[in-house]
Amino acid sequence: MRFFSFAIVGLLCLCSCSESLSLLSEKQTTLLAGLSGDHTFIQAFPFDKYRICVVPKQGSFYLDTTDDSIKKVLASGEPWEYETDQVIYQYTKSGTVALDIGAHIGTHTVALSRAVGADGVVIAFEPNPKIYRELCMNLILNGCTNVIPVQCALGDHDGQVGLLTPVAYNEGGTYVVTDGGGLVALRKLDDFGLQNISFIKMDVENYEEMVLAGGEETIMASRPVIFLEIQGNGEQLIASGANCEQKTEATISALKNMNYTTSVFKGLDYLAKPMECGS
Repeated sequence: MRFFSFAIVGLLCLCSCSESLSLLSEKQTTLLAGLSGDHTFIQAFPFDKYRICVVPKQGSFYLDTTDDSIKKVLASGEPWEYETDQVIYQYTKSGTVALDIGAHIGTHTVALSRAVGADGVVIAFEPNPKIYRELCMNLILNGCTNVIPVQCALGDHDGQVGLLTPVAYNEGGTYVVTDGGGLVALRKLDDFGLQNISFIKMDVENYEEMVLAGGEETIMASRPVIFLEIQGNGEQLIASGANCEQKTEATISALKNMNYTTSVFKGLDYLAKPMECGS
């Protein structure tokens, strides 16, 4: 129990690695610490309802169900979207800051942690309280002491938004709504004043435009490579009656306006690179 409590404090008080913390100012660590979730809820993690699944090439994860689409893959011993991990290792620079926006339970956060190394830091944003708790526990399980977990959604303004999970078998499909759902904090990426960012992984269930709008200053300053899913949540698109093609074009246009070239990586995943980096 003492180790467990120490590990929680180590994560939620912003990493035990002094080299990582040197990349952030006192103001930044204070802002991030204020969004570290309900510590009592996190420490009440129901171990008896979970089992640990070791996934070769990716990490170890607490799983409470095999019905969920992502957890089902992990339970089979297969990594979740390992192609994404390969992109992370290719473009994330050691000793820098990396962002996991829509971290879910941390499958790709673990890869980012390894990619930035002991001198780097990963900031993992996950708004869903249950999934955020699982993220924190998985970071402990994998020894990711250079990761700062943050419980909030990112968007184009500060406030609160609701979360809705349309289908029980896809916790990762939880998306932001303006009315209804459980309320969570909403912040702009630019609020944190982050620098030296080499890579951003973004999976925000059709909220890409809003996240980019709220992070334009940060992105323009650091010029990171961005790997993102665009308009991937079919349930939300059906519910809202949105035009998927138009919304995809709008997101790509937003990246173009920031001098990024965007190409399809696979399916609905895109790779965006600063134009000055070439092809």
